[in-house]
Amino acid sequence: MQPRDVAELLEILSLPISYLQYMTWHRRADASLRSDSGLWSGTFPARFEWRAEDIPHLAPSLNVTAVGSHTVIKSETGETVVEEPRESIMRMLEFVDGKSTFDELFSLARRMKVSSRLDINKFMGAALVVPESIDKLEASIPGISITRFPKSPYGILRVYWENMHSVRESVREICAEKDSIPSKDAFRILHVIALMGSDLCSFYKPDSPVSDEAVWPGHYRRRKTEVSYQGVLEFNWHLSAVARSLKIDFEFPYEVKWVERNTHWGKGYIDEHSAHYSAPPPPFNKQTESLHEAFLHLPRRVTTEKLEEAICKLAKFHQRFVQLHPFECANQSLAMNIVNNFLGEWMNSCIPHLFLDMFSLFLSPDDYARLFGRAVKYYSVRNEHTRDAYRSLGERFKSMRAFVPTFLTADQFKSAREIEEENSQVACDLLLQD
Repeated sequence: MQPRDVAELLEILSLPISYLQYMTWHRRADASLRSDSGLWSGTFPARFEWRAEDIPHLAPSLNVTAVGSHTVIKSETGETVVEEPRESIMRMLEFVDGKSTFDELFSLARRMKVSSRLDINKFMGAALVVPESIDKLEASIPGISITRFPKSPYGILRVYWENMHSVRESVREICAEKDSIPSKDAFRILHVIALMGSDLCSFYKPDSPVSDEAVWPGHYRRRKTEVSYQGVLEFNWHLSAVARSLKIDFEFPYEVKWVERNTHWGKGYIDEHSAHYSAPPPPFNKQTESLHEAFLHLPRRVTTEKLEEAICKLAKFHQRFVQLHPFECANQSLAMNIVNNFLGEWMNSCIPHLFLDMFSLFLSPDDYARLFGRAVKYYSVRNEHTRDAYRSLGERFKSMRAFVPTFLTADQFKSAREIEEENSQVACDLLLQD
């Protein structure tokens, strides 16, 4: 028997029961709750899970309207459609007094013979809110810092939110004990916590379709991987607009190959209809060591004079992490959680994930640092204000989507520069201006 075979066998024998429990859960996990995280997605489904001990309140400005056999629910915090008659929903909502827990409400509803078929999660954030639970989570880690296009805290999976808080705590512990954790293990530990929680029983399944096939908590990928955006005209247009704003000579087809100090960090190709990126094939020991070194060199505290330099270092770390794509999935979640940990320590603020991971694959380190700096400039939200920032961010994303057709017609009626000048706020939100 070869030494490598023995090592791999021993690795299998050392698998804890919690890991096997996660893999069993993962096979059964329902992919139907996956959010539409497309670049210009107009949908923000409610995904926050209620728990028996939560105290629900009626959402502000609640409006419940019957449309045939369905019911449309709208409020300040969300909108949804449920396949239940309005009468059933209204009878359930009559018991919501802002003092009783979900468990108590369900007991009362059963005694009153209200329909037990209602799926409460379908109108969490639209008809019902749990402000105490949201406030507790926001105080632990801002929800805006762990989502791509935040519009409502009820669009965030609760277990994901909790796990990301644990990841953030572990990031700080690793920074404080940097000499005691081997470079090959630091990111693996964070990946385990992201998927399984610090107690190894808080299971999360990433949004990426890749997670339907494989996740492997804490294991670097052992196969080649590619990222593709096929038929996404808006992404190709947006990338070309960003390139123009950065004064990059950009035209289709556009190819990139990233090599730094004889270390390969991937390559990409874009034509008029699609974009493809190939991450470095395994094993990638040199890359993970370089990434870990960049992580440890991020300062814990930064003066105002050194902030711009620190943000450039943070941009490079984020770009290399995304380009390497070290795990099967949850790479962007981990990378941005680390990013926002440092922005929190340096500026007491955070930024949404936005489309930074997509652009990081195709821009040079210097150009990406400029784009990343724009994101920090235009999207930074102070941590103590994130609870109130969802609505304003939602309006900004809505304006961006509304203006995409206008930007796409550039050079037909008006120049791109004229359109940007007339819609300067949207241009800033699209990261087209310094």
